[in-house]
Amino acid sequence: NADYIFTIGNARPLDQALLATVRRFEPEPVPLAHRDTGWQPLAGFEAWRALLPPGGERRILLYVHGFGSSTAGGGGSKFVPEPASGYDAVISYDHPTVTRTPLENARTLLSMIPDDLQLSVDLMAHSRGGLVIRSLVELIDSTPKFRPRRLLTAGSPHAGTRLAEPARWDRLVSVGLTLGSWLATLGGGAFWAPALLELVLKAAAQSTFDLPGIAAMTPGSDFQKQINAANQAGVNERVPYAAVTSSFAISDVMQQGFKQAFAALAMQVFMGEANDLVVNTASALDIDAGSRTFTADQQFRAAVDHSSYYQDPGVQAFVRQHLAPGG
Repeated sequence: NADYIFTIGNARPLDQALLATVRRFEPEPVPLAHRDTGWQPLAGFEAWRALLPPGGERRILLYVHGFGSSTAGGGGSKFVPEPASGYDAVISYDHPTVTRTPLENARTLLSMIPDDLQLSVDLMAHSRGGLVIRSLVELIDSTPKFRPRRLLTAGSPHAGTRLAEPARWDRLVSVGLTLGSWLATLGGGAFWAPALLELVLKAAAQSTFDLPGIAAMTPGSDFQKQINAANQAGVNERVPYAAVTSSFAISDVMQQGFKQAFAALAMQVFMGEANDLVVNTASALDIDAGSRTFTADQQFRAAVDHSSYYQDPGVQAFVRQHLAPGG
């Protein structure tokens, strides 16, 4: 990507070293297939062909995780296999979310799929992963090897999130670390990798370069303008969308210390607007410059935090309905 190379080429040496360190903490791009033993890497074209033999159309469900996460670290991966009836395979996609744009993530995934396959794909994502799967639909031409069929996102920053603005990267880190600590008290796992967040905080102090994966989530950014051009190539007619949003009730947090921390962060970042602690509720529905209107049965509003969408029974029921066979 020429723009990406230009940005890095004009960074100071210290910036380049920091970027190299961030890359080491990010996962290599790799698709994974869900099998009886769990998620297993699809290493090379022959692994794809063994799972999905050429010669006919194969239906798959593709799940894409969010910012700073992974298949193993994202809560959605535990639920995704459940609506798998009617699919020939369920695939997840581990990918770097800080040093690559969503469009780069999408192109990399497609380059890993053999050209002789014919895949009919339902797409499902959490958070920033929604920008990746929308890139697959809206910014890359459909081909026989990858034909998007339906799309569902949960808590995705379709119109960006203020936490991605450089002036608020410290708040992004604070939210991530605080949310992770709170989830740990509830018996949950890590939400975002703490070491990665610390590196983002270091980058926040260096205004000579930005991190492309975070910049893509900034309201009004070049990527946001590109992905939200009105009804690109008749996408509204080709691929039905559904979206899950949330307005998290901080008053429901029982631990007083976490309640106060979340309330302070939410006020500093979202100024009283409904949000899930990471993405404001309106952004999770604001797609394609207002040219896409969601009907009542294409949207669901939960009351969960940003990390917990796919653990919510109401969200799970909505996903099953949207991805039902024959839908």
